[in-house]
Amino acid sequence: MSPFFIFAICLSIAYILYYGVNIGKDLYAAGKQPASNEEVFEIENSPTETAVSVNEQGDGFFIGNAEPKEPAKVFDPGKEEKEETAETEKRIASLQENLDEADVVSEYGITAPELHELLEGKKTSLFKPEINVIRNVL
Repeated sequence: MSPFFIFAICLSIAYILYYGVNIGKDLYAAGKQPASNEEVFEIENSPTETAVSVNEQGDGFFIGNAEPKEPAKVFDPGKEEKEETAETEKRIASLQENLDEADVVSEYGITAPELHELLEGKKTSLFKPEINVIRNVL
């Protein structure tokens, strides 16, 4: 028998004994552990909390027993939309005034046939030019 097989058998027996002892400890030591894993914290000087009622009126809520002083606002989409569009137009005009004129130049532009080659997988990269190796043959 080779030394490797002797080592493998001894190691297997050691593992069986080790795990058998650990499983036995877990099974028989379970009665000594507490019944639950909960932690209990005793708080002595905590203030008592009182419940506060929350009431609903229309589309809103109010806290406590007192009625709200002003009624709930009713949503009017036409009025709010006009205010928003006027405000948006003002913001667009101010942004356009502050824009600088820029000369836009496209870099790394490709033609339509190159794009199709890239999409179809015929060309592997946009940035690396294809190199054809030609050997000098006499």
